[in-house]
Amino acid sequence: MSIESEELRRRTVELRRLAEAIERTPLMTLDRDVGPDTWRSPAADDCRAQLSRDQLDLHRAAEDLRWSAYRLEREADELDVLEVLEAAARMVGA
Repeated sequence: MSIESEELRRRTVELRRLAEAIERTPLMTLDRDVGPDTWRSPAADDCRAQLSRDQLDLHRAAEDLRWSAYRLEREADELDVLEVLEAAARMVGA
């Protein structure tokens, strides 16, 4: 495993950890506590709608982080394969 692939894998762990942290924030469950029984008015409706949009944005950000982690992991795998191929080529050429 190359230093570069190890670094990429370390980053994937951090990206996934951040995605999980985003989805565990209290904001992500706030909608359960702010229904029409809590507060009724046009302002409350606007607030709930904004909360839903914000939650969706956060879910998308978490998914983007996971997708980035996946891509970095694939890149690390490719680097490892190249390292093995280069080592094999050196052995054959030696």
